[in-house]
Amino acid sequence: MNTKICPSRIQSSMEPWTRLDFRILDHKLGNASPGLNVNNRPYASLRGTLHVLWKGKRCTLEMDDEVRAVRGEGSCGLLGIQDIIQESESISTFQNRRRNHPDLQGVFQDRWEMLAAMADDRSAEGIRTAISCHSLLNRDRLRHIFNEDSALTEEQQRTMEAFEQLHGLPIEKKDASCPVRKAAFLFLDPSTHLDERYLQLLLDWLEHKVALIPFIQVENESDGDPQVFYVPEANLISERAVIFIKLLNIEKQGPTRTALNHFNRVGGQHPVGFFEDLISDQIVSDLPNERVESPGKVSEVVDIGGSAEEVGVMSPVSGHARTPLSASGQQTESWASSRIALQSIPKVVDNLVAQGPSQIVTTSPAPTTKSGPDVEVTLPDPPAPLDCCNEDK
Repeated sequence: MNTKICPSRIQSSMEPWTRLDFRILDHKLGNASPGLNVNNRPYASLRGTLHVLWKGKRCTLEMDDEVRAVRGEGSCGLLGIQDIIQESESISTFQNRRRNHPDLQGVFQDRWEMLAAMADDRSAEGIRTAISCHSLLNRDRLRHIFNEDSALTEEQQRTMEAFEQLHGLPIEKKDASCPVRKAAFLFLDPSTHLDERYLQLLLDWLEHKVALIPFIQVENESDGDPQVFYVPEANLISERAVIFIKLLNIEKQGPTRTALNHFNRVGGQHPVGFFEDLISDQIVSDLPNERVESPGKVSEVVDIGGSAEEVGVMSPVSGHARTPLSASGQQTESWASSRIALQSIPKVVDNLVAQGPSQIVTTSPAPTTKSGPDVEVTLPDPPAPLDCCNEDK
């Protein structure tokens, strides 16, 4: 059965969103213990089968991971990523493979090892400084990431100039109001949240050899239980990516955005994965809009109405719309609140379960697709997007 969530301005279909098997193991471990950046033990498990698009192919990723709590502050995303890297580097087979991989040499190797070495930095000051300097040096190339200018106080302006002089990065007069320059300065503050724009700066600093696969957690409106979805449109995967890291992005307060997202750490037997290890089954252009599972597994699928050529894809990482590119490579204006659709997903999936397993996409040893009547939910026009760049609580 295909369940289509159809906002009033969306017409056709995108990649399906898939609910994963998320189970709480110990509620007491849901918050990081005092003195720890990341808990040593998991509070939840995350399982399922999903597909990622890499180099024009659909690759199957089997999830059997644990979720650990990260400190609930503005640096939670960075701390979770660095902890995953540090653990992966403690595994000799991974470290040897990474060091000898032909595509992971040079500058990338130095920066990756820097991330591992700074994993215990509670404020993530070292990585923030490195990314800020990288952004200033490459401000012309990175202008497309920051479309809005940030207002600075006179004191902030003086502090920004002092930082640039300290690191030998004088700014020309023509770049005095450059939005990348101001964004790089604001990122130095430990309370500045790691939204999608700053994630893009991090991946650029890592030469796009690393990809991020975030999962999104929302509350079921009927009973308040947490549910986790894999949202393909939120993936940050470059053609140059060799390895990938997973993150859990926890939505707070629904579409009102009265609180920021929080990131927790996701990792399994192999904390950092290699794309080349994944099994690819189809070329993207030949993909039907379906889910294919391993025998005996049940998958719940939600097809979101909308065309990537016409509509901006919501990034659950940041709360900002990832707008489509025109033929010239310029971003086009689009609808910016798929978050409302996201909040409706738990309710729709519950309806699917209530109708029985015959209405849910299942699998058999040979890949098959079970279809049924569509269920359409028309959503109201979205409100204006809200700012998400405040301190994480």
